Amino acid sequence: MELWVDDARRPLGSIKERCVLAVLLGAEGAAVSTDAMIARVWDDEPPPTSLDTLRTYVSRLRRRLRDTGHATRLSSDSRTYRLQVEPEEVDFRRFRLLRERANDTEDPALAAELLREAERLWRGQPFAGLPGLWIETIRGGLEEQRRQIRERRVHLELGLGRHAEVVVELRDLAAQHPVAEPVVADLMLALYRCGRYGEALETYRRTRARLSNELGADPGPDLERLHTRLLRRDPALAIPARTPGGSATRETLSERPDPNAPDTLLRDTRHFIGRRAELAQLLREDEVGTALPVTVISGLAGVGKTCLAIHASHLMRANYPDGRLYLHLHAHDAHESPIEPAEALGSLLVEMGVPSSQLAATPDLRAAQWRRTMADRRALIVLDDVRDAAQVRLLLPGSPRCRVLVTSRRRLTDLEGARSLSLRVPNTADAAALFTRIAEESRELADADHAPVTEIVKRCGNHPLAVQLTANRFRHRAGRVRDLAARLAESPRTLDVIDAPPGISMAFNLSYAELGSVARLVFRRLALHPGPDVGRAAAVAICGLGANEVRHGIDELVESHLLEEPAHDRYRFHDLVHDFALHTAHREESAAERGQAVTRVLDLYLDLADRADRLAYPHGRRSGLVPAPAGRAEVPFGTPEEAEEWLDRERFNLVAAARPVAGVASEHARHLAEVLARSLLKWGSWGLARDLYTAALADWRAAGPGEARAATHLLIERASIQWRLGAHEAAFLDASEALALAEGAEDRRGQAEALAEIGATHLRAGRFPAAQDHLDRALEMHRVIDSPHGRAGILLHLGVLNGHLRKYEQATGLLLAARDIHEWLGERRELVKVLNNIGEIFLLRDDPDNAERYYLESLEVARRSNARAEYAILMNNLGQVELARGNPLAALHRYAQALHVYGQISDLRSEADTRINVGLAHLAMRDPSEALAHFARGRRIAERIDDRLHRQRAAAGFAQAYFDLGDVVEARAQYRTSADLARGMGTALEEARALAGLARTTEAIDGATAARAYWSSALAGYQRLGAAGSSASAEADEVRAALRRIDGDG
Repeated sequence: MELWVDDARRPLGSIKERCVLAVLLGAEGAAVSTDAMIARVWDDEPPPTSLDTLRTYVSRLRRRLRDTGHATRLSSDSRTYRLQVEPEEVDFRRFRLLRERANDTEDPALAAELLREAERLWRGQPFAGLPGLWIETIRGGLEEQRRQIRERRVHLELGLGRHAEVVVELRDLAAQHPVAEPVVADLMLALYRCGRYGEALETYRRTRARLSNELGADPGPDLERLHTRLLRRDPALAIPARTPGGSATRETLSERPDPNAPDTLLRDTRHFIGRRAELAQLLREDEVGTALPVTVISGLAGVGKTCLAIHASHLMRANYPDGRLYLHLHAHDAHESPIEPAEALGSLLVEMGVPSSQLAATPDLRAAQWRRTMADRRALIVLDDVRDAAQVRLLLPGSPRCRVLVTSRRRLTDLEGARSLSLRVPNTADAAALFTRIAEESRELADADHAPVTEIVKRCGNHPLAVQLTANRFRHRAGRVRDLAARLAESPRTLDVIDAPPGISMAFNLSYAELGSVARLVFRRLALHPGPDVGRAAAVAICGLGANEVRHGIDELVESHLLEEPAHDRYRFHDLVHDFALHTAHREESAAERGQAVTRVLDLYLDLADRADRLAYPHGRRSGLVPAPAGRAEVPFGTPEEAEEWLDRERFNLVAAARPVAGVASEHARHLAEVLARSLLKWGSWGLARDLYTAALADWRAAGPGEARAATHLLIERASIQWRLGAHEAAFLDASEALALAEGAEDRRGQAEALAEIGATHLRAGRFPAAQDHLDRALEMHRVIDSPHGRAGILLHLGVLNGHLRKYEQATGLLLAARDIHEWLGERRELVKVLNNIGEIFLLRDDPDNAERYYLESLEVARRSNARAEYAILMNNLGQVELARGNPLAALHRYAQALHVYGQISDLRSEADTRINVGLAHLAMRDPSEALAHFARGRRIAERIDDRLHRQRAAAGFAQAYFDLGDVVEARAQYRTSADLARGMGTALEEARALAGLARTTEAIDGATAARAYWSSALAGYQRLGAAGSSASAEADEVRAALRRIDGDG
């Protein structure tokens, strides 16, 4: 059970507090008496103080709701409590509403989708972790509702012809409920429709035996009747027909088409995979209305338009007893000219029984003759590979009883009354299933082939035609799947491997040849763009044309499905189309033309990125060497927030532009590496940043000693990345070299920034005295050069340092001073760090409520700034708050969120911290064996990056886990390691705790006398700390009690 407000998860308190909330939510707005509340929370065995305790829990709940702005919803009087919430705000009530909507609709496809949406609300066991008979009853009821919804949704999907997709789910349901006869019946029917006749009969035999052995009963009449029909191979068990507005049921039978009616549909493919949403749309539109239902299925060449149209037609064929017609119009055929409307009408009329001698003479007369012929007919017409609306407009019958499916590479937006279904490439799972189904026609693939198959289809861009061609070639050749995957990975051009003979390239060439001259130029030039997508301004720059010409060219490409528009004014190629377009550009344009195009767009990106960076981060460090471009582009941002949003939006294009490109962009790469420094840090692109800085440094060093300022700047930036990646020694070397260069160039700002970076590196590595020295020197130098931004950064580091040393008052003062400067400068992202660290100080002082307040304030700023690294650290810290409150399960949820981001950005130091925290959560759950595994992972990372602070934390965790397991010898060894590391860092509290652990384990092994020296040393450590928090004070009292016990004082 979780409380979410404005996309932020809020705390719910202890287990009993959550039980109170569960009881109030379960009442669904009705009043609950205090007696009922007590009985449900404490299972009719309340403590003597239950009434007062209940009032305390309700008061806390009301305070939590007040913090979210919803306190007025919880009302009470002397006898009852009531919590008023809207049904859409509680998942289990939304779950029920969706089920009711599904029950009310007569559209089975819509009902299935509503039920699937209800299932998506299910994220785990209801009220997980909450005890009690009442909770268990509610939980059981919800789980039963979920089972019913799942069974009904699968049954509906079976009725929609999705038998292949639901077999796995039906097997799972039947395994959970092996004598549930409706489920077994659906499984038998799905297997039969998939052509697995033997498995269907075996499912019946197994169920019959189980019913007899376990219940002493025979199958019911419905299951017996289905079994008999299976034995007869009853043709009525085919896919049920769709009746307008009606729902398919278990007994719905397909209409039998007239055997003499014309039927020229292509054979349905046995390789059809996926496309569930698209099929659902086509079937949903298969209704009788007042207008002819026409759907245009458009998409890229080879994306599966014809395959989908034919498969859907076979599912709908029973609804059209008067004819099922297929006509190929050859819009993109290398060997046939496109069929003109008059010829096409003649073919259709002849198929419907009109003698060729009676065909009307002109296209318009034939169109009228066609409409008269089809006026009272129910027929399905597939018009494949249509060139444009003019080619197909006269072919549409007038009767609303007919159904027309049109496929085209163009969207045909000018075809009146037509519905549009734009087809994209399928997802990777469906593409892999297609490859596997084709490949397994000649050999069986092993489980180990799954990963290479996935890589193969990804290299094919999930493009169905590419996947099909590749699978067919594999099927007819010797070799292993992983060999094909390796060959594709090594090839610089996928089409060279998969397109032999060139079916895909030929299809693309035909589409390219149809374009106007401007669209062809835009097609070629956009292929040269360095990033994954392109906006209009960049498109104009790289094309070298006027804005209107480029816009018209782009519109033509989008209309032809040669270019995608995933967002407004953002364009991208499919991978294979890009491959073809780039090949075409190299074939038709000179090297000079291509180089000039790329240079234009890189000039644009450098100009806009520099201006955006200066607006978003006005106080960031800069070398001052970025050149002003010759022509200034129109700026698409006006505020710091808009500038930051622009940088985020263009992130991948800017990164691509910053990569060195031989002969074209080395200068752009050097300057973009500097300009993007702050954004790369925010995005968490640390490995990439290090690579860019390294390449740029090589260029600057090659330029000679006169470029010391640029090299200093990049060394400092790389140092700040190195320690984030755990390379503390490399960070120290980079910062030290930067300091030497700055001193040689008498660059005082460079000296101050290098000293600060050296201090930060020592701090992260746990070398606290060295950190203090360098940070103090850096602070003084920043005062001299009057850099408030620099001072604030160093105050933050000094605040963190004093926190580690348990000097909480000094730490808080330093951090608040840093906060004031950043607020004055308007630096939101820096505020995230400061607020986060203030929260950490409160947590160290055993004040989780204030810690959470600062963490949530910091989280809100981090979300607005899209700061991924800081977001992950805050998830970890909020987990620490939950752990401090005694909620280890909630803490683990937060830690998982943090680890997910750390894995993406390679933040090893933070990952080590969270891995250790996960271990501590398992210790709190009394699972020391599981905790050991997490401490080991954290320690391995800490050792790899030479992080003494987290090596010490891991050792302390190991010690406690071994102690809980009763292994006091290993626990003592770990406490000794922890004490040594803490002493070396100067962290007195951690050393005192480790010494107390040494005393405890030594007393267990060697007796009280041997332990006394450790107890005394631990007490001395606590006394030197003074008041370091309530937990430390309690620990000191335990140490004193141990000494009194040993000395015989009581």
